[in-house]
Amino acid sequence: MTAEVAAIRAGVALAIGAVIIGCGSAVQTPATVDRPSVSVVADGASVRLTLERDATSPALPLEAIVVVHNVGPRPIRWRADGCSLVAAVTIAAAGILPAQAPPRDRAATFVARITDGAEAPGPTVTLASESAVGRRTCQIDHGFAELAPGARLTERAVWPATTSAGAPIAPGTYRVTWSFPMLALAAPLVPAEFRADRDLRSIDAELALEVTHDGPKRLSAENAVTALLDATPLDGLVRNGDVTAADASLRFADGAWELRVRLPSGQVAIGRVAGSGEGRSRLDVRP
Repeated sequence: MTAEVAAIRAGVALAIGAVIIGCGSAVQTPATVDRPSVSVVADGASVRLTLERDATSPALPLEAIVVVHNVGPRPIRWRADGCSLVAAVTIAAAGILPAQAPPRDRAATFVARITDGAEAPGPTVTLASESAVGRRTCQIDHGFAELAPGARLTERAVWPATTSAGAPIAPGTYRVTWSFPMLALAAPLVPAEFRADRDLRSIDAELALEVTHDGPKRLSAENAVTALLDATPLDGLVRNGDVTAADASLRFADGAWELRVRLPSGQVAIGRVAGSGEGRSRLDVRP
């Protein structure tokens, strides 16, 4: 376990034992013994976030389960998306990324812009939602729903442990966060009058997750695009300003980085670099 993971878990442990007394009091308590889990109770809503395990490998899917339980005496109103909990679990790197030096030339600018965000954690995928919300208490056109006293909402989400570009995520420490978009009691129910900064009283639950080094080794997005420029005529087009990042898109598929570039001729150049870094980089031009 890294020192950073230990620090995050220590913070979670302290939060679990904390009780803030007063209006809108919040209590965090451990939810299960077998799986990493945390519960947050505030304003009558109990939110529990549970992970399948506290560590995973790159490209090894991880399941998260969220349960919201109305433990209060009155209905809870929340911002709804089709009356179900969808895509509320997010993954982020735990550390602060070092500042990058500004690009020095067109090629460096191209690489920086085309790979911006490519190494960021990709989104989770909601598998199923269970809801006790009825038609009368869910108004999709208004964008809100009510959770009756004693009722529960559940979301099951899977994170594929990949980046936003589809590559196996880099090893390191990450934060798994779930936010329940509960409305304040006085929040207006008219979309035109709704203001998130004023009307949301979101309840957040967070757990630490470690991605180990057990996954396949791969080139970073930056190194892959740089290798492609170094090995193909695309470098000259970029340095001459004939091609910019606005003409290109990057993804990771079938074990390789794929860069698609619209050429001034109207053709499309497709460059591929093996994710392992082995073999030769290729650039094919298609009509």
